[in-house]
Amino acid sequence: MAKKHAPGSRARYMAGWADEKREELIKKLGGKCAKCGTRKTLEFDHPNGRDWEPSKHSRWQRIINYRREAELGQIRLLCRSCNANSGKGPGGASVASMVKSFLDAIPF
Repeated sequence: MAKKHAPGSRARYMAGWADEKREELIKKLGGKCAKCGTRKTLEFDHPNGRDWEPSKHSRWQRIINYRREAELGQIRLLCRSCNANSGKGPGGASVASMVKSFLDAIPF
């Protein structure tokens, strides 16, 4: 028979596990922004994109994906500010918007 948990205790456990594993992964990746060196508001950046959508995964599922990607060398740490500016081209335009503009200009 499955062990019964108090309401919400499993969710709290999983959230705590995800937070703990996130901190471990941040330490493993150097604990600071790869661009400016700050240790505040760190985020996982995928310089070459990713093949999954974070909003469709729970916190612990995202951490499992981040750990796998770290082992493959597919992520780096950036602070929120540097991450917001990564992927920007000349004049601050996002790479995605530049590609869209380029493709829209091609006559089919």
